[in-house]
Amino acid sequence: MIMLNTYWHDLLVVALALIAYGFYRMPAKGSSADISKWVAYPILVLTLGVAAYLRFIRVDQAYSSYWADPAIEIADVCEMVQKHVFFVIFPEGGREPLYSYCAAFIWWLFPSLKALFVQRLAANVISLATIWLFYRLGREISGKRLVGILFAALGAVGKGLLLLDICGMRVMTLAFGISLMLLFQVKLIKKPTLVHFLFWGAALAAGLYTYTVIRLWIPFLVVITLCFVFWNKKKSPAGWIKSSVLTFFVFYLFFYCDKMLGIFHPNPVSQLWDPNSIVWFIWQLFFGSLFIYGYRSGGEKNRWFCGFGLGLLTVSILSQPIALHPEVAGRITEQSLLPKSIAGWFSPEFIQTLSVHMNQTFLALFSTGSGRSDMNVLGDCFYDFQASVVIIVGLVYALIRPTGWKLFLVLGAILATLPYCLTSDIHMAKISGTAVPLLLLAAMALGHLLEMLFHKGSKTKWVGFAFILGLSIFWVWEIQSSYERIYDKWWWEVWNDDVCVGREVDKALPDKRVYLIRIPDSIPHSGQFFDVNTQSVLHDEEPIYLLQSSNVIDIRPGEPKKDVVVIFSPRMTQLVNEIKKQFPKSIWVPSWQCYQKSHDEIPFLNSVLIPADQIPDKPEKLFSFHVCEDNFWNRKVYLSRLGFREGVVQSEDLSPTLNPMPDSAASYAVGAEADWVAPADGTYAVSLQGYDVSQLLIDGKNVLTLYWNSTGKTTAQFFLKKGSHHLRIASYLILGRNFPILSLENKTLNYKVVFGS
Repeated sequence: MIMLNTYWHDLLVVALALIAYGFYRMPAKGSSADISKWVAYPILVLTLGVAAYLRFIRVDQAYSSYWADPAIEIADVCEMVQKHVFFVIFPEGGREPLYSYCAAFIWWLFPSLKALFVQRLAANVISLATIWLFYRLGREISGKRLVGILFAALGAVGKGLLLLDICGMRVMTLAFGISLMLLFQVKLIKKPTLVHFLFWGAALAAGLYTYTVIRLWIPFLVVITLCFVFWNKKKSPAGWIKSSVLTFFVFYLFFYCDKMLGIFHPNPVSQLWDPNSIVWFIWQLFFGSLFIYGYRSGGEKNRWFCGFGLGLLTVSILSQPIALHPEVAGRITEQSLLPKSIAGWFSPEFIQTLSVHMNQTFLALFSTGSGRSDMNVLGDCFYDFQASVVIIVGLVYALIRPTGWKLFLVLGAILATLPYCLTSDIHMAKISGTAVPLLLLAAMALGHLLEMLFHKGSKTKWVGFAFILGLSIFWVWEIQSSYERIYDKWWWEVWNDDVCVGREVDKALPDKRVYLIRIPDSIPHSGQFFDVNTQSVLHDEEPIYLLQSSNVIDIRPGEPKKDVVVIFSPRMTQLVNEIKKQFPKSIWVPSWQCYQKSHDEIPFLNSVLIPADQIPDKPEKLFSFHVCEDNFWNRKVYLSRLGFREGVVQSEDLSPTLNPMPDSAASYAVGAEADWVAPADGTYAVSLQGYDVSQLLIDGKNVLTLYWNSTGKTTAQFFLKKGSHHLRIASYLILGRNFPILSLENKTLNYKVVFGS
């Protein structure tokens, strides 16, 4: 961070003045020389390797501020993969889908991976793709591989983008979306062909599926492109082409402001544009036909205008699924600080609020930050010291040697601060979009300086080599500081309640049977103690049980009895007294949270170990064992959203039959396991019949999945050897209240067995 009001600040001002003078004295244009691809590509691979290393540290672990928000994101992905129910906007939080679909694809390819690993892996894939886009964008806008390498190197190791990657939420896709849009924007401006217009439109539409705050970029880039088309050539297009393109632009702009930004809602133009799907489709067909006809009629200016129209039409069509969702604009309007009336824009209250937020935005970028602990080191600004220095160098370069592209990037940086500046819910993700234009400006400045030091005939090449060495040391320093700030400080800094509970659970699993219970509303407390989804993600495929008033533990004959661990809040004094009275030999271990001032306070939790030999075989205490038959079904009702995988268990029993399930199981995910003996080697027809999404595993392999369909049945043929096979069936009880009917049949043997009928 930049330390204000210190002698370091004074030295930085002096240094920047000297840099500004140096840029002023240098030629405005650099040389045409560039590093070869044989030099650039190995450096790019090294950069991606360093970026991957920083992002894969502790990839299967939860950071200390992990909580319900990131847990919901990956829980939704698991549910999507299992149910084959695909969202454009995810219902909880109105979340865009790009990150979730990337994670879903990874989980579909590797279903055995744990939830936390998939969450980080998906983020890392997108993050590494973003760094590659940095290289492509830097090279495209400058025409130099050198600038692309510098841009990628700056983005690879900076603390801000790295932290958002580790947080494992869709917020980290913002830099990817902006880079993609700017890459095709530059390609279009440099070569305005129809193909580039169409790819430009597709890139803008794709950006809308990343993160909410990117929506401000669409009108900005569209207006920039329209101005380019208008004033680049002197010859004017046909009047009907110009009017049709402008009409389409106005229609879509008003519709976009209404549906995507929550501005001018509702307005008559938007309602005329899309009163229903049929009318909207007719509009797209009408304007699309006009633009295609105009493009084919010839003339460069005609083609440019019609190409722009077709590119914007591509945005309109590809973004329509997201625009139609009722929650899309809701999150913007509920957080917006913009006045509801024109008079409000000139009110002293709004001007004062805007002034305060602009100051907060600058501090959040370069001095001290605030917001969510799961996205930033507490008290840190978004950019580390190294990035702040080179960004300021880049801004000085843009001021001293202005060009159209540099002005474009400066405007983009200002635009990227508006979501943080003009909304009530401020966190670092909202200004992460500034990384693309600001780091790119810095890369362009450093690239220009290196070109001057190495230009043909220069006698200062030794200074250039010294500068490269200095940049390398500077980069390594940034790697070290990013590692220290993130993995030595932030990773352990704020222990969310869920992580605190989760780590107590880790100490007991897998040898013990763990029970959790939430603090009831009747007891005053500051938090919820734990979140069901979060615990299910933290302990993916490990059962954790919800404590009931009576907890009968069914076991099979000869099965060893496990010790029981109960983790709960000491504020639940009735439960404390009950356990102490019933199990006097239990072992109590208190634990305090990081935010508690001393151990004189009431502990955050008690972890109570109840030895198995203290638990009776009759239901006379809080816990009891019950021995059942060996071939019973082990059935579980889950509270988690991880569905087919283990999670927080509401109830468990051993039952001689698969069905019927208890009434309490309705609308939950359920699972059941049992051993079945195949009478002989052979091919068996295995089928599931029901109307809920269900899955059958035989011997731990994903064998058969029943999705929602008209027949309510799915069948497959499997060769199975004679002997015992382990069956596990899981289901979401949405339409029905029982497991689907499972049958295994071998017609050659005249054998058939049916479970659940």
